[in-house]
Amino acid sequence: LQEIDIAFFSSVYKEIDNRIQYMKEVRRSLKPDGRVAGIEFYKDRGPVGPEFGDRLYETQIIDEMEKAGFVLIQRFDFLPKGYFLLFGIKDILT
Repeated sequence: LQEIDIAFFSSVYKEIDNRIQYMKEVRRSLKPDGRVAGIEFYKDRGPVGPEFGDRLYETQIIDEMEKAGFVLIQRFDFLPKGYFLLFGIKDILT
């Protein structure tokens, strides 16, 4: 199954049911050096984007991804209203 180089999620992570289990399935599909990239709106910045109640803190996503077997590789700060997180497979990188 390990055929995917990168899985990219943009403003949809909050919509996924059973996120930890879902991301475990994504992990099974990734190549050993595969990555997961995600962009989400900041929980507390500006009116542009989804309603504040639908936004997630970065720490929540990082925690859930760690529980799914990932480790945060890099965080990018170039988006004014959102954050961009890059994860790798924990067993491979640690």
